[in-house]
Amino acid sequence: MWLALLLLQGCTYKKAMEAGVLLEASGDLSGALDQYALALAEKPGDPEATARREAVLDAQAEAALTVARACMEKADYEGAMAALADAEALNDDHPAAYAIRQRAREELQSGIQGLYIAHRYPEAYDLALRYAALFERKSWLNKVLVDLRAHYRTQAQELFVAGEHARALAALDAISSREPDQEPVQEAQRHAIVTAWADKHARIASDLLRRDQPGGAAASWIRAWEIAARPTDREAADRMLERLTSEGALGFRIDSRSATGRDRAIAEVLQSRLLALPNTRVQQRSPHLVVTLLPSPSRCTEVVQKTPKTSNFIAGTVDVPNPAWVEVDQRLVAKDAEVIGGQRKIEALWVIVGELDQRLNEHQAELVTLLGRKPGLETMVEEAKVQRDKAAELEADSLSAWEAALLERTATLEQVTERLAELEAKNAPLQEEAKGAEAQIRETQAAVQAAKAAAKALETERDALPATVERQVDDTLHWDLEDWTRTCEAELTVRLQPNWPTEQPVLRAEKGQEATTDQAHIGNAAAALDEDPKVYPLADDALLSTVDTRNLDAMLPWLEAVVTEHFHVRTTATAIQLATEPHRATSEGLRLLLGARERIDPAAVGLFDTQIRRAWDLQTPFVEVPSPPGG
Repeated sequence: MWLALLLLQGCTYKKAMEAGVLLEASGDLSGALDQYALALAEKPGDPEATARREAVLDAQAEAALTVARACMEKADYEGAMAALADAEALNDDHPAAYAIRQRAREELQSGIQGLYIAHRYPEAYDLALRYAALFERKSWLNKVLVDLRAHYRTQAQELFVAGEHARALAALDAISSREPDQEPVQEAQRHAIVTAWADKHARIASDLLRRDQPGGAAASWIRAWEIAARPTDREAADRMLERLTSEGALGFRIDSRSATGRDRAIAEVLQSRLLALPNTRVQQRSPHLVVTLLPSPSRCTEVVQKTPKTSNFIAGTVDVPNPAWVEVDQRLVAKDAEVIGGQRKIEALWVIVGELDQRLNEHQAELVTLLGRKPGLETMVEEAKVQRDKAAELEADSLSAWEAALLERTATLEQVTERLAELEAKNAPLQEEAKGAEAQIRETQAAVQAAKAAAKALETERDALPATVERQVDDTLHWDLEDWTRTCEAELTVRLQPNWPTEQPVLRAEKGQEATTDQAHIGNAAAALDEDPKVYPLADDALLSTVDTRNLDAMLPWLEAVVTEHFHVRTTATAIQLATEPHRATSEGLRLLLGARERIDPAAVGLFDTQIRRAWDLQTPFVEVPSPPGG
């Protein structure tokens, strides 16, 4: 086992030594040292491994010294000291290292003194601090540093008194930038310079504001704030910037030739439409644009279309004659009429009988009279015949007279005889007629009695029935469904008065109309039809408002074009003035930059910002929210 370990140990040592030699030959001294250390670990105190290790260390130290010498030739004292540190880490007692370090001390000291004498204070200061960083401080170095600080502080005071605040602060910065720990010593001096410098710009700002140059005032206050970081300067600048931001918008005023409520409403809508455009505001005094509403005539009319309608309904109930009662009553009336008719017939028949009796009586009286006369007349005729015959025989003159008398008496007798025959002929029918009439009277009287009995029975039957019964009354309501349409039309005319030369038309008119509808009809409680009066959902004012709003919306592209043109004109003029008179153009430039940035070409935004900041020596961009220095 011991033999195996020895063989293994021998192999590791051999390999490490061979590797070290190869690495050393290739120039990899660090790798060679690692291999020789491995060999010594296997064989501690091995002469060959130890010798090779020492040789490599010497070679590394010499290489570091070579680097140090090269750095010295370039006055790279920091590089030289770093290389010496590497060499001394390998060989802490190398004579060449001491010599190089001493040379560096002497060259730095000589350089510092020469630069100081030559008044090349920044270079002397930097070199002195390099010396202090590389070597221990000496009394002469401390004196040099004190003198350099005094020089810059004296220079700062002189520049401060001369009003050259930036250079005064730069003199103090020459110290604090190199030795930050010196800042507390000069804090009071710096504060005095910064305050005076900021006060100067604040005074300039106030003076510019009095001369109505808000842009320059804002820039000066911002410069004061950048110098001293005083909140009051920032606040004053912000107030100016806020004012300029609001003034950047297009200011407009709306005038109306009429004071009606409608025109006021139009003006309000127009104002809202203009304010909805980016970068616009209401400005009563000296606006960029005056918008005048000319009198706007309007007219409202209505028409109706009627559609006939019907509604069937139950009007109520009424008492109507009972049909059964009426039927019985009609039969009763008929029987009563039959009784009355029979009675009247009887009366008429009695009149006829009376008349017939009267005529028979008259005939009888005349007959009696004629019968009474007839014998006398017969006697007289016979007598006349006798007398005629006598006269004929006698041929007396009286013959003709008796013949005439005979004729007359014969005629009279014949008349009476004929009359008697006539009366006898008439009496028989009259008697028969009278008998017939009397028979009819008896028959009619029987019929009347029967009718009276029937009427009594019908009256009893009728009285047992109700005279009326209740009946539902149906009715139909005829009415019109009215479809009403009310239409309002209006015209709107707007005139523009821009304060810039415009290529846009300055007069525009729009006309439109709007309608509303409603249905209406009468009411009827019986037909359960509720009245629906004509009530339009929109009043005339609402209709006209809709028309006016639509007319205004139709004008919106025109108004947008006018607003766009305004900013184009302003931006172009401002860009020209910023290139030639940046201080005078600052207010308008900031108005556009802050209050109408969307209206400026993106490339012009940066140009405006740069030109204004360059003109006023500002660091803070206007197109972003600045933070206080050190914040």
